[in-house]
Amino acid sequence: MQPPGAGSAIERFAHYLQSPHAPIPKGKKHHIALKAVILIPSLNYQTSPIATIPPSSFADLFNTHLLQPILTIQAFLPLLTARLSPAEKFQPPKVLVFTPSIISSINPPFHAPEATVCSALSAFTDVLTAELRPLAIPVTHVQLGTFDFSGFTPSWNHRGDQHSGGGQYGLLPPPEGMDTNSWPDSARHAYGRNYLSQSSSAISAGRIRGMRGSSLRDLHNAVFDVIDGSNTSGVVRIGLGASVYGFVGRWVPRGLVAWMMGIRKVDELATWQSSSYNSPRSIGTDNGDISHESFVAVPLEHVGDAHVWKEG
Repeated sequence: MQPPGAGSAIERFAHYLQSPHAPIPKGKKHHIALKAVILIPSLNYQTSPIATIPPSSFADLFNTHLLQPILTIQAFLPLLTARLSPAEKFQPPKVLVFTPSIISSINPPFHAPEATVCSALSAFTDVLTAELRPLAIPVTHVQLGTFDFSGFTPSWNHRGDQHSGGGQYGLLPPPEGMDTNSWPDSARHAYGRNYLSQSSSAISAGRIRGMRGSSLRDLHNAVFDVIDGSNTSGVVRIGLGASVYGFVGRWVPRGLVAWMMGIRKVDELATWQSSSYNSPRSIGTDNGDISHESFVAVPLEHVGDAHVWKEG
C-alpha cells in the first residue's frame, strides 16, 4: 500500500462499511463489520554472508519487507480506532501479524536479512499491542513454523529431491542466494565452507529434514480461533518447529546451535586483496587518481556545537 493512495483507499473502504448491503438482489440489507486486519509480510529472504550483501539490497529489503508492512498497519489505524458499524454490540476488529519465527528465534549465520526484519516486526508488534490495548483492540502475533505445501506444488516437485525448501514434501522454495560463485575470492574462502555446511544441515532454512510440515488446516483453524475470539493469546505459535525453535533460541547456547548446523572454525584466512571489496577510504578525484582520505559532510544545523569526525 503506497502512502499517497492509502488515505483515499481507506476512505472508500470506510464508506463501504458504513453503507448497508444486501447479500442477494432485493434482499434485506445489512451492515458489514470489519472483523480483522491480517498482515502477512514476505516469507522469502536472501541467505548470504553479511559481507557479500550490497547496501542497496539491504535498503530494498527494509523498504519492501519492513517499511511497507508498517505503513500498511499505520494506514489502517484510523479505521481500526473509529466506530463504523451502527450495531449495538460493536466489537473492535482484531489485528493479526504473521511472521516466520524459526530463523529469528535462533539467529543462525548467513540469515541476517530474515533475522533482522522478523525481529524488527516482532518489536513493532509488541509496541502496537501496547498502544491498542487501552482501546480494546486485540493484537495477535502469529509466529509461523513449517507447513506442508505438497498439495500446491507442481508434480515435478514430488520427485523426492532434497533441497532447502523441503524436497519431497513440497514445502517453501529454497531461500535466495545459494550460489557462492559470485562472491569475491576472499569472502568465499572465509565463509564458503560454513555457508554450504549450514545450507545442507538438517535444521537449516527453518526446516527439519525428513519431517513433514504441519497441515495448512491447522493454520486455518488457528486463524479462525483468533478471529472468533476462541483464542485470546497475544502470541500464537503454529507450524512445525515454531515452539521448538523458540525454546532452542531461549535456552540452548548459540555456539551449540551453530555447531549443530555445521559451522566450524576457519583455520586460515585468505590474503588481503584490495580489489575484493570497495574500501570506504578510497574516493575518486577529478584527474582519475585515488585519494586515500575521505570526508563526511555533516550539515552544521543538525549537529550544533557537538564534536564530529570530519576526516575518515
